Amino acid sequence: MGIRRGRNPYLVRNGERIIGVNLGWDFCAEHEWGIEKTKTALGIKGGRITKFNKELFFFEKRKTHSCFVFSIYGHGEELAWRNPELDSQTKEIAAAWCDGAFGIIVSNEYGEFLAELYNAFKKRNAAIYLGRDSDNPFAGAGLLILIASKIPKEMKLNKI
Repeated sequence: MGIRRGRNPYLVRNGERIIGVNLGWDFCAEHEWGIEKTKTALGIKGGRITKFNKELFFFEKRKTHSCFVFSIYGHGEELAWRNPELDSQTKEIAAAWCDGAFGIIVSNEYGEFLAELYNAFKKRNAAIYLGRDSDNPFAGAGLLILIASKIPKEMKLNKI
């Protein structure tokens, strides 16, 4: 299974503070089958990750963009910079995901945040939820990846 581009990914903010990313969604099987493999690999309980295996992650900052990839399938760098589902020259954010992987590329204006998000995974301070951008029952749920300690208590999240 390969990662598939999410429509309209965006940075999740609490006021001016970036607390995570919504990877978006699309009408494809990769986004409709769920993320059981990711949940197992990261030991997700109540939305929070409990496991970190550095072999499954890739992070790199380049001259103009930064990239963060998680994949149970390996080949993190290949999923990152050479993947047609991710725009390596995005003006803000590009994202793609499937049942066992996700990739995020940001312009370096947001590179520091992406590094912080990667470090949150290392410290098991990350959370993954299914988002909902609309009251439309037919709209897909984007995959929310958040820094757990920055999630406001009043934020309502759909646990996976």
